[in-house]
Amino acid sequence: MYSSTEVRDLSCCEIISPHAYDTLGNALPSGCYDPRLGPVSKDDGSCVTCGMTYENCPGHIGHVELCVPAYNPLVFGELNRMLKAKCMNCHKYRGGGYKSRVAEAKIRLVEKGRVKEALAMDD
Repeated sequence: MYSSTEVRDLSCCEIISPHAYDTLGNALPSGCYDPRLGPVSKDDGSCVTCGMTYENCPGHIGHVELCVPAYNPLVFGELNRMLKAKCMNCHKYRGGGYKSRVAEAKIRLVEKGRVKEALAMDD
């Protein structure tokens, strides 16, 4: 996962328009089909960001600034399971010693970006 700063640094534009196209069917600047994100069809010509054609342009990253933090819906189930497993008073995991230590070690590995090692602990 990227930090907010890393996302902004990688992004070629901020998506702020809720509309994708104008009334004539042209992609709107700062919309989800902003030309800076890459051509969406062969008719668009070359990419305004990298100059490559539709076939060769890998596409470019845009970002949306949210006014409040949001949970990733793809990991919400796992997050919910973890929250149910912790004590809301002392914030320690309720599980027994070994399972608790393994879960804590996996979380620390994921926080450091070592996801493969964390997944290998399941074996």
